[in-house]
Amino acid sequence: MITGNSVKVFKNWLYIISYVNNSPGFYWYFKELADRGIFVKVLFLHWDEPELQKKVEELGHSCYYFRYRGKKDLVTVFWRVLRLIRKLKPEVVHTHLFDASIIGLTAARITGVKIRVHTRHHASQHHVYNPGTVKFDRLINRSSTAIIAISANIRTLLIEKEHVHPSKIHVVYHGFDPGYFSEVGSERIEALRQKYNLVNHIPVIGVISRYTHWKGIQFIIPAFKRMLADYPDALLFLANARGDYAAEIKEMLKEIPATNYREVDYEADVPAMYALFDVFVHVPVNDHAEAFGQTYVEALLAKRTCIFTLSGIAAEFVADGINALVVPYCDSDTIYEKLKWVLEHTQSGSQMASKGFDDASRLFGIEVLLTKTLAVYAA
Repeated sequence: MITGNSVKVFKNWLYIISYVNNSPGFYWYFKELADRGIFVKVLFLHWDEPELQKKVEELGHSCYYFRYRGKKDLVTVFWRVLRLIRKLKPEVVHTHLFDASIIGLTAARITGVKIRVHTRHHASQHHVYNPGTVKFDRLINRSSTAIIAISANIRTLLIEKEHVHPSKIHVVYHGFDPGYFSEVGSERIEALRQKYNLVNHIPVIGVISRYTHWKGIQFIIPAFKRMLADYPDALLFLANARGDYAAEIKEMLKEIPATNYREVDYEADVPAMYALFDVFVHVPVNDHAEAFGQTYVEALLAKRTCIFTLSGIAAEFVADGINALVVPYCDSDTIYEKLKWVLEHTQSGSQMASKGFDDASRLFGIEVLLTKTLAVYAA
């Protein structure tokens, strides 16, 4: 092993990541490793070779790809991962996301890898919506020698609902590059404004959430409908507009003129998309719905004026009226009231957005994530 900043860093470790095609967050992490002169091995499990693989290889890391399409490939891929671990002999195996953790940690445990870490990315969805899957979460927990919880909410869930010993859990936040969201050229913003025909729409209310019940979009739509009486040219911009609650949301959208909303399945230029929004709204239905909630941090790093419910990481640093506006869960009336307030008090909203950017930049730097992760390996 090598030593840096009083933290032991093992020379040979393997990351296993499932179902991630592209991710700025993972790229920033592996770039930070490379910038520190640390080069690792990364295995991607995905239905096609992911875009992220080439980017990580260009940084100098060694990458592998196994085609993985779910249950039908589970046994085959498990044995391939087992053989790879035996060949590479990593000192550390660190997995991200559910399938990678089931396969990778089980294989690592069988092959005798001493340090087995997984980052827990999901919150209470299995407990609430798919209880039969919880047994696999518990298997992942047992197969790990350490668990990275991406928020205090996840730590509490692991302890109280899955009975993990507190000593096994380490809270390490996601890391971000603030400039990625805040330094966006005007030409990129204008290109999206034209692409989505937003030129004559003010204000634009932004939502970036899958169409699933616990994201709370069903409480934003009635608030926006009321707001149209005050701002008839307003537009509701719904990004990531797909999911298991789509039928219900689309039925609600019928009550809004089609010219006043946009549904966007996917937009690659996420920072420019945030820049389109006059107000950003993210209102999960309870405090434990979000494991982390990257969109909270992204929106603040994009210097947007935000309306939030406190779920996931937001409960740990968002302060009502200081860096964002906070509304109760499942409360369309208050969402409407806060939207009106923001639009009538633009200077106060800008001051909150500035404070939100400062707070998010301080708490969620990529260098903090890596330093704390290395400390977990060495614990």
